[in-house]
Amino acid sequence: MLCCTGKVAAELALPLLHQEITAAMSANVAALSYGANAGILAAQGAAATDALEGKALLHRQSKLCSYALMYYIKDKLLKGFTLVEVLIALAILAMIVASTFTIFRSASKSWQKGETRSERYQNARSAISRINSEISQAVINSNPLCKFTGDKNKAGFVSFVSAESGVFELSEVEFWLDGAKRFLMRNDDLDPDYDFTTYDHSDILSENVSELEFSYFDGAVWADTWNSDSASGVGLPKAVKVKLKVEDKKAKEGEVFEVITCLRTA
Repeated sequence: MLCCTGKVAAELALPLLHQEITAAMSANVAALSYGANAGILAAQGAAATDALEGKALLHRQSKLCSYALMYYIKDKLLKGFTLVEVLIALAILAMIVASTFTIFRSASKSWQKGETRSERYQNARSAISRINSEISQAVINSNPLCKFTGDKNKAGFVSFVSAESGVFELSEVEFWLDGAKRFLMRNDDLDPDYDFTTYDHSDILSENVSELEFSYFDGAVWADTWNSDSASGVGLPKAVKVKLKVEDKKAKEGEVFEVITCLRTA
């Protein structure tokens, strides 16, 4: 009977013991969790405190720098610049202005030189093209006074030229150089009288021409003069070489241009 009673008591005590152990373990876990949370909160608090302190320190340093800059500017405004500072600034400014002026002047000279050279080439091209075209059309017709005559500085002949109406007409033409004025001149007479001393018109073909030379080829050698007419039996030259020198307005620079024109002699 006593044994049964002890066994029953032990069975009744086991659930109570289990409850006590479970409660104790829960209390320990809660304590551990609270401790961990407290540690995290403490760390976060310390970090926040450090951040606040760093921000405050940065703010103080920024404020000090602002005060120092304001003091420097105020000091400069009140006291001005020293003579050495002014001289250095003026020297730097003078160097910048001089460099800019030099670059601009060099570019301007290069541009003007290019424009002048282009103008010379254009004048020479126009003059040579006109001379070449009219010499190549030179003829000797049945009129006994018709001839091709020329020396080293001028050439006269009868040629087909384009009139104002657009039709090619027979005309007396002469090219010669006015050395005093440096003009390449062109004389013409649309109603040929075969005089070769008087002309109806005299025009400036090109300006700034300092040299004009003619050479005449008879098929074997080049000659400085030529005189042909139907009476003498001497015909047109096989070719004519034209050489001219075009300079700038101040006669400091110039280029030499040369062309050989073939004539129809058959």
